[in-house]
Amino acid sequence: MSANFVSGEKCWARENGSLYPATIRKSLTKDSQSRYFIHYTGWNVRWDKWVQTVDLLKDTQQTRVLVDMVAEKKKAMGKKRKEMEKGSQQQQEQQQKEANKSKETNDAQEETPDAIGLQKERAEKRKRLHMKRNNLASPELLDPFVALNPSANSDPPSVPLPLPYSLKKELVDDWMNINGGENHSPQNAKSLKLPSSPTVESILQSFLSTRTSDLPEWSSFITGLTLYFNKSLPLLLLYPSERSTHPSTLPSKTYGRSHLLRLFLKLPYLLRSTGSVSEGEVKVLVTRAGEIVRWLSREESKEEYV
Repeated sequence: MSANFVSGEKCWARENGSLYPATIRKSLTKDSQSRYFIHYTGWNVRWDKWVQTVDLLKDTQQTRVLVDMVAEKKKAMGKKRKEMEKGSQQQQEQQQKEANKSKETNDAQEETPDAIGLQKERAEKRKRLHMKRNNLASPELLDPFVALNPSANSDPPSVPLPLPYSLKKELVDDWMNINGGENHSPQNAKSLKLPSSPTVESILQSFLSTRTSDLPEWSSFITGLTLYFNKSLPLLLLYPSERSTHPSTLPSKTYGRSHLLRLFLKLPYLLRSTGSVSEGEVKVLVTRAGEIVRWLSREESKEEYV
């Protein structure tokens, strides 16, 4: 029978083969399955995350004994690994010396301009043949940050909007679902179920309800952000495969979390291109957007792909 945990309870969480002390922040039960949002003791809140019951242990004397045993075992394994690595390093150094002697001889023959050009041409040909045989997409097609951001040659914004790792991962997963995975295969492509639940309008209103100060300023910012989202989505926030199925309804009442994250990814660049907004105003706007981003990272995504 699985253990139940309550908010505020101390426990131990499994992570990469080790056990770390943690505290239960909140819980969620769906289809008889419980999940818990935990905070690792002594770690920054950006490491807080949702885990399943099987990843947690009660804080008992028996658990503490197990923690000590695991720590001792990892220490012994680490010592043994260092000894093996030292021996392997010595062997590799000897092999490298012999390889360097052989390479010096070959390089003297292959460093002419004609030879270097021929090598590059052959390497590019092998790469194209490999991509074609394995039905692979070009690497730049597999990066949502390239797909949604301005050119890589663009100057970075003076006021950046950092995204937590968990939200970056959501953007990557979203890109993979929409565009057919690593192979960019149309057969594997999915689409977000619309209208999303919750919608962008509902998400922003939920955030607004958590504010306890500066309510007029926050209300004005949320209104402006909603209008910005509605204007930007058809032109900037849809992948090519989504544009043909874009509904005629108001975007903020149709789309949800994933498309809002896409806006936050582009927001510093968009604000920089707006000549009527001073750098000081951009800083204020990005700071407020950052608070919404951090709040979103603590909320679980409920979007569905079909």
